[in-house]
Amino acid sequence: MKVLAILYRGGEAAQQEPRLLGTIENQLGIRSWLESQGHEFIVSDDKEGPNSDFQKHIVDAEVLITTPFHPGYLTRDLVEKAKNLKLCVTAGVGSDHVDLNACVEKGIQVLEVTGSNVVSVAEHVVMSILLLVRNFVPAHEMIERGDWMVSEVARNAYDLEGKVVGTIGCGRIGYRVLQRLTPFNCKELLYFDYADLPPDAAKAISARRVADLKEMVAQCDIVTVNAPLHEGTRGLVNADLLKHFKKGAWLVNTARGAICDKDAVAAALKSGQINGYAGDVWNVQPAPKDHPWRTMKNPIGGGNGMVPHYSGTTLDAQARYAAGTKQIIENYFSDLPQEPANIIVGKGKYESKAYGQRRLKEKALDRLCEAAAPQLRIVVRDRMVAEERVLEDKNGMLISMGCRKRGGGGTEPYIVRHTWRSCACPSSLTMSVAERAQKLRSLVQMLADSAEVVIKEWELEEQTSNIGSTPEVPLPSPVLFEARRIFEGACGMGVDLIQDPYLRLSVISGSFFDSRALRIAAEVRVADVLDQADPKEGMSIGDISSQVGIAAQHLTRILRCLCAIHIFEEVKENVYANNATSRVLVRNEGLRCWLMIFNNEVFTAADKLPAVLLAGKENSPWQEAYGVSTDFWQWLDEQVPGPDGTLVPRPERAIWTEGMWGFGLEKVQAAGVLFDYPWASLGSSTIVDVGAGTRGVSLGLAEKFPDLRFILQDRPFIIREAEEVWANELPEALSTGRARFMTHDFFEEQPVQGADVYIMRHILHDWADDVCVKILTHLRKAMGPNSIILNIDNVMQSTAGSSFLKAAPPPLPPNYGCAHSQSNHHDLYMYSMFNGAERTVEQFDALAARAGLKVTKVWECRSLSSITEMRLAD
Repeated sequence: MKVLAILYRGGEAAQQEPRLLGTIENQLGIRSWLESQGHEFIVSDDKEGPNSDFQKHIVDAEVLITTPFHPGYLTRDLVEKAKNLKLCVTAGVGSDHVDLNACVEKGIQVLEVTGSNVVSVAEHVVMSILLLVRNFVPAHEMIERGDWMVSEVARNAYDLEGKVVGTIGCGRIGYRVLQRLTPFNCKELLYFDYADLPPDAAKAISARRVADLKEMVAQCDIVTVNAPLHEGTRGLVNADLLKHFKKGAWLVNTARGAICDKDAVAAALKSGQINGYAGDVWNVQPAPKDHPWRTMKNPIGGGNGMVPHYSGTTLDAQARYAAGTKQIIENYFSDLPQEPANIIVGKGKYESKAYGQRRLKEKALDRLCEAAAPQLRIVVRDRMVAEERVLEDKNGMLISMGCRKRGGGGTEPYIVRHTWRSCACPSSLTMSVAERAQKLRSLVQMLADSAEVVIKEWELEEQTSNIGSTPEVPLPSPVLFEARRIFEGACGMGVDLIQDPYLRLSVISGSFFDSRALRIAAEVRVADVLDQADPKEGMSIGDISSQVGIAAQHLTRILRCLCAIHIFEEVKENVYANNATSRVLVRNEGLRCWLMIFNNEVFTAADKLPAVLLAGKENSPWQEAYGVSTDFWQWLDEQVPGPDGTLVPRPERAIWTEGMWGFGLEKVQAAGVLFDYPWASLGSSTIVDVGAGTRGVSLGLAEKFPDLRFILQDRPFIIREAEEVWANELPEALSTGRARFMTHDFFEEQPVQGADVYIMRHILHDWADDVCVKILTHLRKAMGPNSIILNIDNVMQSTAGSSFLKAAPPPLPPNYGCAHSQSNHHDLYMYSMFNGAERTVEQFDALAARAGLKVTKVWECRSLSSITEMRLAD
């Protein structure tokens, strides 16, 4: 396979500094890795013209690597010539040098290392702002000349405190810029973007969204550009917009040079309309020697803070994007799923809206709004779900304007004048009817689109089952997993949108009866009883009653409650049958025990949750409910008198052991863990499974990856049980010494020093933060310089989203809303039972930092659990 990389020439600096990975000299550090696998690797900085190395080798390359700092411009013509090209990787962030539409049409995947430069660029922006505001460059040039005239530089030097700063674009970088400006006590932080920040995120930095760009720049002392380049942002900062800038404002652009009109910026600086311009991006790159931005000045000879494009290519950033590039290519070679946030173009379709695929519709709508009567003003701008905006006339009456499809093709404008005022919209205090209608239509379309994906996956599953191919583990494909949670999230948001709020809250308040009904059905094994009947004919309530021992009139209530939420089916009055959901309970002791757990100890603990929270007690709700001071695990390990008076293990322990496994590794919680982490890349590494349990994740890994070696650690009686399980299920691992067992308490010093990998599955979520820090500290002390910790737990995401995790498509909240409910339930379950918690990435990172570690990556898996990777802190 041929891999082509277009990188920049580093010269002597790159020869002296091997960490300059983005250069042709150091080649992202991947040459030996690629060649060891038999791949051809061509690296060059020669990218211009028909005889360049770029155009010569692109014709038969399968993988192309480029960078934003020395971009190889992949035009439509080159895409047509690149007959073998399957993958284009941007080693960094920003793929505007690639013709994305052409790649969509040709099925070429385009990926970038999302997030690799966000900190570097945000810091550079803040630095540039300070350089301009403090008039630093002329002051330094004065010193170099040997002069000393304080007044010459001080006359144009200001404080950042008290200034208004606005960002055009408030994504990963723009938000971090505002975040880093908060300690400077600016007068106000503003942002212009197509949608509001999540409320918590905006509140955290006290930022305000301004819906009109001209209105925002007119208020700002400093404007910074942090938006991607696409057809909607090219030339955005032009002569017309610059006229609306506050006289003497400063402008910083580290996004893309083409967003700012070079001649208009130079003229505005020369005239004094703006006081300074700084950045590191040019159009094109490298910038020609006569580019006006190299030498432009304000009227008093300063205001130029331009540098080469290096804000996102610090040594730290290069390490991140080099590692990310290697991972993308490794995933491609191994046919593993890519990090969703990295995918710009998937196989034949856009996976990101960051490059303005909808901008043409927005421009058409802008023209429609501008043509409206002068008395109309836009009250909701750039927040349409499809192609509609809501305006308000001078009397406060709402008007919807938009574009709709014509019957014969094309689009036509429409205007709807509503009969209520904006301050009195029915049923909603925050959305107009037009907004709610658009959101509902968007959700319906989302449901239809995701349903088609699900149906295709069903059909594919049917085809593979017909040829005798069955999966090792019932794990959805990546596309099915994504479609399911989009569908579930859209259903939940749709219900919230259309249901009466009083009724909705009432239904939620009574939903614990669903749980209790399910517990009863599981305890008496209704699914097993119904399995005896013809699925189409069902079984009468009388016959079911006689077998389960519950009076028919009461059992009817239980089953009808469950049928209403599609568990079991009432085929005709008082006759019931299993359906697809209830059928998984048939002779499924593990799942049955899990449902019993949730409705016994967990339910009892949850009953005490309000009292514990309101009283501010330190004990867990479970401890309060059971009146004990020991933690749950100590209680579960106790022996109690049996029927004959001898001490025996608690009966609950058998239920918990079976339930945790029945709902565990190969079922719901962690099935994706086996497949969505590159375990094969670990080779013959030794994995220390801390708190392994009887089966744990290691048994599945040992079966699937025969080169891996394991040391399983747990308490003595757990280890004894584990040895029996492994002897029965994977004796080869014991006989060859691939699996060893060790008695160990993770609250004590870790005896295995310098292991390749330490894994913990569902350990940290059982404990409060201070305890987790103790556990992690013991591991940190045992780690070698290249050791990693893989923590397998639920990774929470709030509705405000996380820069570390994939976000759901709008209008869903970033965490997929209703589809994330089980994670929230588990978080409350952990607290109620153990004073523990399910945690966000940010919370894991905080724990890691306290223990001398850092979170380096989160592997989102197709299951409730994901993998958080930790390494030694720098």
